[in-house]
Amino acid sequence: MQIKHQKLSRFFSSSKSFYKFRRNKAFTISELLVSSLISTAVLIAGYSLVRTTIEANKSDESYLKLSAKVDNALDFVIDEINSSKRVLDDKSQIPANCPQLTSGEDFVIGVKLPDQAIDLSAYSSSSMTNKSKIWKSIDCPIVYTLRKDSKKSGKHGSYYQLMRRGPALNEKGYYIPTKIENNIISDNIRHEPIDEMHCDKNAGWKYRKVRGIIICTDKNRRAAEVGISADLTKDYSKTQYLSRSSGGYSRIQDDDLIGNIAFGSGNGNACTNCNLFGTPV
Repeated sequence: MQIKHQKLSRFFSSSKSFYKFRRNKAFTISELLVSSLISTAVLIAGYSLVRTTIEANKSDESYLKLSAKVDNALDFVIDEINSSKRVLDDKSQIPANCPQLTSGEDFVIGVKLPDQAIDLSAYSSSSMTNKSKIWKSIDCPIVYTLRKDSKKSGKHGSYYQLMRRGPALNEKGYYIPTKIENNIISDNIRHEPIDEMHCDKNAGWKYRKVRGIIICTDKNRRAAEVGISADLTKDYSKTQYLSRSSGGYSRIQDDDLIGNIAFGSGNGNACTNCNLFGTPV
């Protein structure tokens, strides 16, 4: 019995010591407040880091989308210049029977197209007898304009949309002469260009600046270089700039300029004082 009593005494003695240890090691209110503040600070820092990373990714994504849109718009304009007969560098060159510019539109450039094939069969030799049925003329040129974007504005001024008015394209890439569309080619165009583009005025090139777009055209209006400036402003604090330029040259014979060589008509000259490896042309 005495041994059992000693064991019980040691048990209760150790239990009291344990609870005393627990009481002596308990957190104070100050420690709890400090730990709470540290935990809150860590959570806030982690949230801020995640949010900053997400916003940076979104900003980069928006910039890449704008870059792709401007590149595509420029490629589209240059491709149509390459496929044209003549470039229009003044709105007065738009035929009177064609839709004219409306209020608030700034003329950028125009493209006069040749007769268009309805489908691939138009290029066969047998189609020449029915040329009027397979080839369709496009009386009105393609016109590119800038229109002020009423829903957007940047840190440095208003934004503009690059508009295209002209024949639509079918799924095979052929023009539809009877279907005229007015589409937005690109947006976020600046009110001023970022980089200046110089034209060789001594060679007869014409320089024009329309908002954030610069156009250089040669004296015969067969070649053109176009520069587009755009930017992306976020919360009026940070601005990302974008500038692209490219050039094109008309590959289609313009009878009004050089005459129809096949039939010897026309008053224009294809080349004056030209030579090929020293041999006059």
